[in-house]
Amino acid sequence: MAYLKRLKQYSLNCLLLISCITILQSVVAAERELPAELIAELKPRCDKMMQDIRDNKMDDIIKEFHPMLQTWNEGKLAKKMAMLSINGYKNEMFGQIPLDKIVFSEQESSFRDPSKDNIGQYPDMTNMADLHYNFYFVRPDGRKQKGSVNCILFEAAGKWYFEDNLPF
Repeated sequence: MAYLKRLKQYSLNCLLLISCITILQSVVAAERELPAELIAELKPRCDKMMQDIRDNKMDDIIKEFHPMLQTWNEGKLAKKMAMLSINGYKNEMFGQIPLDKIVFSEQESSFRDPSKDNIGQYPDMTNMADLHYNFYFVRPDGRKQKGSVNCILFEAAGKWYFEDNLPF
């Protein structure tokens, strides 16, 4: 009887270990480091996108989307996604953080695996890059807090486009 209990416990421990290894492998696979050349190409575009969001430049924002999003439903979804980001930047909780206070974090930036939804929307998608930025802000109640924004782009047919989930 004691032997069966130990065997059962051993089996559970093995299953737990295998589960942990599988989860760790998927996390490591999902977060691959971005090469410096790609950061040099995409970071200026992210910086400009944040400026366009701050400056309410709807047309410039929409031009950075994939052509399918720009034209789908007469561009209404692209305009809606751009407006959500513009309004997010104006959010009083953040107090419209000056863009020079938003700092790029190379260590937190990485490749991402496209989701099934992403691939369903853009079948020619091959890569996704997540550029991460941090900032500090003072909440209305006076507390200082760390915030972050992500700039997510995807590669399709050899070109990089902004995902519809823009910073802010």
